[in-house]
Amino acid sequence: GLSVIDYPHIENLLEKLVAIFKERAVSVSLPSVKPKAMVGNLSSLIASIKKTGLTFAPEAAGERLREVIGKDFDREIFFAALEKAYENGYQHIKLYFMTGLPTEEDADLDGIISFAQEASGLRRKINKSPALVNISINTLIPKPHTPFQWLGMEGPERIKYKQDYLKGKAENKRLKISIHNRYMSILEGIFSRGDRRLSKVILCAFRKGARFDAWENNFNFSVWEAAFKECGIDYGFYLRQRPTDEILPWDFLDM
Repeated sequence: GLSVIDYPHIENLLEKLVAIFKERAVSVSLPSVKPKAMVGNLSSLIASIKKTGLTFAPEAAGERLREVIGKDFDREIFFAALEKAYENGYQHIKLYFMTGLPTEEDADLDGIISFAQEASGLRRKINKSPALVNISINTLIPKPHTPFQWLGMEGPERIKYKQDYLKGKAENKRLKISIHNRYMSILEGIFSRGDRRLSKVILCAFRKGARFDAWENNFNFSVWEAAFKECGIDYGFYLRQRPTDEILPWDFLDM
């Protein structure tokens, strides 16, 4: 689940799950953990689970950019929780970040690498080798019914620039970057804010052989480009910045 840690009885639930499965050699793993949740008893409970790694989602490395997107993430609490996790035997973590955020600059990209390096080096504090940090980089997809629904999405060349920039900066062998396919992100951006005209594009792409596109080895963006062209639709229309008084395809839905 995406918000397991928000469940108010998570500690009691984990205690019971660990008790049931420990003797059966079945491990319990957790999705992205909020650092605040690890301040109490949850930290020791998590420590009793198989140490496959912990996942955190700062989304942005700097406080300024986190304020822009309204992300509740306290840096001090995070590093305190991380130190406790290292003390309990964890050796690697995963961090989720987004690029393409409003007002983002190259300095914010540098901040991602600095943040990950600091998280890795913190393990030295308990006289251990630096932790392995997996950095997952995803492009912001502006979604309907959010404050970003009018935001323009970055195009493939700009996305590539940022992905290459980050890969070039991550020279530390303890940092491993995984990057989402930029054309898959573009397609998600198109269909996230699409209208009824896209139904014929889907059918056209299917007839041209698009299958199981969520599997990257099957994904071929040129098939989709050809489908858009055949249907006479400029997909850039769906990625553009929109005026706030524009009538949106989803406006009739009452949230």
